[in-house]
Amino acid sequence: MKSIADVVANGMCIGCGLCESVSEGRVRMGLTEAGGHRPTSTDFSEAEEATLLASCPGNTVSAREQGDAPVDPIWGAHRSMLMAWSGEPEVRHRAATGGVLTALARHLVDAGEVAFVLHVRADPVAPMRSVWTMSETVDEVLEASGSRYGPVSVLAGMYVALDRGEPFAVVGKPCDLNAVHGLAQVDPRVDKLCVARLTMVCGGTSRFTKSQAVLDEIGYSE
Repeated sequence: MKSIADVVANGMCIGCGLCESVSEGRVRMGLTEAGGHRPTSTDFSEAEEATLLASCPGNTVSAREQGDAPVDPIWGAHRSMLMAWSGEPEVRHRAATGGVLTALARHLVDAGEVAFVLHVRADPVAPMRSVWTMSETVDEVLEASGSRYGPVSVLAGMYVALDRGEPFAVVGKPCDLNAVHGLAQVDPRVDKLCVARLTMVCGGTSRFTKSQAVLDEIGYSE
C-alpha cells in the first residue's frame, strides 16, 4: 500500500485506532454504515503517513522471530500451552474466558509493574459500543473487563499513553499488538514504556451491524 487511503479503500483497515493516535486526534475514528471503525479522513502529514504505513496491520503483518520454539501445524510457533483461569471467583466469573487477561492486568497494576492498563470498556453513554480507557487500579481493570463483540479502537489511546511517560500494559486483539510492534520500530518509547502486551484468541474484527441484527431479531432498540 502506498497510503492509508489505499489501506481503507482496499478493505484492509481493521479499525485499530492508530490513525487517530498518530494524528493526535485530528483524524478521528468513526463508525461506517457497514458497522466498522475507520478513520474519518486520510489527511495525514508525510511524517504521519510514514509512521502509519510502517505500523498499520492492514499494510504490514510480521511475526516476531521465535528462535527454536516448536512449531505446531495449526497453532504455529509456541513456547507452551496451558489451561488457566483466575483464582479470584469474582474475576473468574465476571470477566471473559475465566478472567485470565483481567487477572494478569490486575496483577501488573497491583505489583507496581505498570502505572496503568490501556484497554477498552463499554461506552458509559451507549454501552453497546466501546471506548478506549486507561485503568489505574485493580477495581478499574475489573470494571472494564469482558469481551467486546464489536468494533474497538484501543490504539486511539496509544499516544496519550506514551505521552504519560510511565510504564503501562496494553490489552488488544493480535492485530492491534502487531501495530504496537510495528510502531516500536519507529518510536523508541514503545519498547521502553509498553512493558506488557496482552492478547486473546481472535476470530476477526466484528461489525456493530452484527450486534444490531441480534437486537432487531429479538425486538429491542439500542
